[in-house]
Amino acid sequence: DWTSAAIPNEYKAVALIAPSDTIAPRSLANLGSYVDQGGKLFVAFTNVQGDLQQGNLTAAPKIGLATWLSSKGILVNDNFVIDAQCATITVTQQQGFFRINSQKEFPYYPNVTNFEEHPITKGLDQITLPFVSNVVPIGNDSTITSSTLLLTSENSGTVTAPSFIDIQRQWTQGDFGMGVQSLAVAASGYGNGLGRIVVVGNGDFFTNGAGQLARQ
Repeated sequence: DWTSAAIPNEYKAVALIAPSDTIAPRSLANLGSYVDQGGKLFVAFTNVQGDLQQGNLTAAPKIGLATWLSSKGILVNDNFVIDAQCATITVTQQQGFFRINSQKEFPYYPNVTNFEEHPITKGLDQITLPFVSNVVPIGNDSTITSSTLLLTSENSGTVTAPSFIDIQRQWTQGDFGMGVQSLAVAASGYGNGLGRIVVVGNGDFFTNGAGQLARQ
């Protein structure tokens, strides 16, 4: 139990997927010790919340993880990345007695096709990251080597929380004027030099969901 005891070195890697509850300082210290002793940590972390039903864009509750990652030289921002190269969502509109479904491009769901050369991204063609934050290396430790893994298209930008979703918004080129955004970072060299951390700015891109939220 990593929340109360040290993580044994025999574990080759630890994955922290979509955490939402506050992580105690002792637990974060255990993670840090594991990485410093050569452990490998993968974090898929959503630092923002997007609610399509209510149309709200908010920062996620602070659980301590973003602060800890920044101490490791990786910044997960509390913003929403938007990209003109994006997935579509189904929009239902009422016309008289009829409900008509249509597909609408949704920039808050970037379609990532820009991958840095790395063993993790080898063979990937496309990933959709819903409501993702940008992730960047801080570079506050010269012993740590960092590289980006997932990048948006050149026509990208960010939206600061809190904000609102306007499904009918007519997006323009001016909305995507911030250039390429980094969505994942790999860092190595912690502790004894063998520790590694990989962080993706979304925790839901490979979870199935349940009930009405289920997806392939």
